[in-house]
Amino acid sequence: MINAAHRRIRPPLPALGATAALLTIQPLATTDAGEPPELPPIRVESTTIDDRFAGDETNPTATSFVRGDEVDAAAAEHIEQVLRRIPGLTADTRTGSDDAVKIKLRGVEGQRYMGEDPGVAIIIDGVPVKEDTGRVNIDMDNIESIRVIRGSASYLYGEDALAGAVVITTKRGADMAGFRTEGALGSHGTQRWLGRAGYADERFNAYLQASHRESDGWHARAGYEADYLNGKLQYYLDDYSDITFNFEHTDRFRDETGTVRGRSQAERDPRNREAQRGSYTRNFHLDLARYSVTYMRDLRAAGELTLSGYRFTDETWNWYAPMRYDGDGNAVNDADLYESRSDKEQVQRGLKAEWRNDGQRFAGLLGLDLRENTYEQENHYINDNKPSPSPFAPVREAGTRSADHETDETIRAAYGELKWRLAPRWTLTGNARFDHTRLEHSDHMEGRSLDRSFNVWSWRAGSAFQASDRLTFFANASTGFRNPTVGQLFAGGFEDDTAGNPDLDPEEVINLELGLRARTRWLGQPVRAELTLFQMDRDDFILRQAGQYATTAEEQEARYENIGGARHRGLELALSGEAGQRVSWGAAYTLLDARFTDYDNFNLALGNARGEFLGECDQVTLDDPRSQYCVERHDNSGNRIPRVPRHTLNLLVDFHLTPAFTLTTESHTVSSWFADELNEFELSGHTVFNLVGNYRQRLGRVDLRAFLRVDNVFDQWHYERASAFYDNNQDGEYDWEDVTFLVNPGRTWTAGLEARF
Repeated sequence: MINAAHRRIRPPLPALGATAALLTIQPLATTDAGEPPELPPIRVESTTIDDRFAGDETNPTATSFVRGDEVDAAAAEHIEQVLRRIPGLTADTRTGSDDAVKIKLRGVEGQRYMGEDPGVAIIIDGVPVKEDTGRVNIDMDNIESIRVIRGSASYLYGEDALAGAVVITTKRGADMAGFRTEGALGSHGTQRWLGRAGYADERFNAYLQASHRESDGWHARAGYEADYLNGKLQYYLDDYSDITFNFEHTDRFRDETGTVRGRSQAERDPRNREAQRGSYTRNFHLDLARYSVTYMRDLRAAGELTLSGYRFTDETWNWYAPMRYDGDGNAVNDADLYESRSDKEQVQRGLKAEWRNDGQRFAGLLGLDLRENTYEQENHYINDNKPSPSPFAPVREAGTRSADHETDETIRAAYGELKWRLAPRWTLTGNARFDHTRLEHSDHMEGRSLDRSFNVWSWRAGSAFQASDRLTFFANASTGFRNPTVGQLFAGGFEDDTAGNPDLDPEEVINLELGLRARTRWLGQPVRAELTLFQMDRDDFILRQAGQYATTAEEQEARYENIGGARHRGLELALSGEAGQRVSWGAAYTLLDARFTDYDNFNLALGNARGEFLGECDQVTLDDPRSQYCVERHDNSGNRIPRVPRHTLNLLVDFHLTPAFTLTTESHTVSSWFADELNEFELSGHTVFNLVGNYRQRLGRVDLRAFLRVDNVFDQWHYERASAFYDNNQDGEYDWEDVTFLVNPGRTWTAGLEARF
């Protein structure tokens, strides 16, 4: 039975101030209705390069942009500290100090919290980066710009852009000439060191940068280290063409997530020092390498040609499944003992070609995207263990392989975009992309080979109408898709108790948006605004037929099916402006209602889900929950998707106190959210305040910057993350002691000094 002591704590809605500000904006200035605005060329988006100078007057999609100088000024440890100023975006950090982040948009994939892909395409210098853990590792000291497309974007980027795309461009050009050195120290053993040398002249520019980051972490066993080496060489072949070589190598280690089990331990031991079992995954070692070369040719009146090739490798190994019982069936109370180790290696190779042309009436883009990817995985037991203390439970001996398989993935895609200025103020945009994907899977343990192909069309149809030179309305409909994973198709998953299903279809999303962009004045000061209404419908997404992470009863076949449904709808508001010459500000508000629409069979396991199955819980009694379990069946349709707050508000204010010193204040508010798909455990909302100070001074030929960042200034105690889906402590009840929590580390700080010369 459920014994949840269900509490709801609802803070005041954080949207009121931002909404009032929007409603009191002065009437928009307009041009003479009889005079059409000046007609600059219309442009199309490139998937390979960063259009820093492109306007948004004809863009029919909700898009956010963060400049590299904003990233640098934030003095951030991880990219989430920068991206939370964007509406509709959430990011999952493993701990408060780790710089590996899983980015999510509009609550899509909020129900998943393990190693799955988050439904957001990550593009770095035109290279689609798809790490094994679903996270993104990016050198925070090497970002030129970040462009975020909010809403399905498979029409440009293909597979896995269900909810959108994050396009990161690394630093480049003459600005990198000279030398830069930086050092920083912070809370809990945080260190950051950087050195860079660059050169630029009329024919080429190049730089080489090395950096090191580490932290002991506030949580027990939550330290990490990361070494980055990256560089770029751009050579101008002539007045109309150039070639760019780019590389980045990352050597990373990160340990536990810092989670604790049960509300009692979260309140008594939030740092997890008393843990007798570790997090499900731990002790990650990652070796990442990304290489790319890009050729660009300005064809003048005939447009622009871009050719690029890339190679991305990811070698990762880690422990997983903390031991519950040793080979003799004795209970294990050691956080350093794990059942298994996973070794994975993936190689992603690709070629892209794009032609695009801008014009007064028409603009177009044509592209080819060719990929050859390889994924290898081997799992084996590292300690003798048993799934339950029962004398009849099998012993799994150390060294025994539990998985050994390889997959070759081939993608052939063609895509295009056409913009048509139907009238001086009205632009129509159409996109289409066709992806052919072939998967060839070999299971070396079972000696079998399987293959499957997918053909998927993606599209966008949109429009932008310039009501004046200060007001633009936009609307679009677009689709996103993601192919079934190898595990879902062939290899199974969820601790190997789920069969693959080779007949699965790709998951698809339909995204609808209606919005406006405005430049106006409020209280005599300039203000920019973007307001977007959106709805995303996701049908037939892939679930185990018993539910996400749930346990299948013995009489059921454990199998993946296209049976899930969800709807994400809401409002996104982005505001920015000035209040005199010394103050600038920004606000990002999200109203999001994300719910399951089709989720009618969730099995809640009470007791030991690896033990003996007795039947339905209302018909049996658990005499020994440590070795037995029963199942409660639930219909989750209509429930809110977990870990997705309904309201989010971020406020930033920059005080330019002197020409040399800027103080930035930030408040970040989230409303309550659920930890589980049953919506039994609701976590209260919270507001966190942060401060960043930057002092700049020039001494001779040296530019100095001193910075200080303080997060959670008032030491607000709150949960960063929480999850639950079964009887975690095996006592036959589903209550707060079954919830896994990540407690925020409280007030942290980082201080450093940078020199450029």
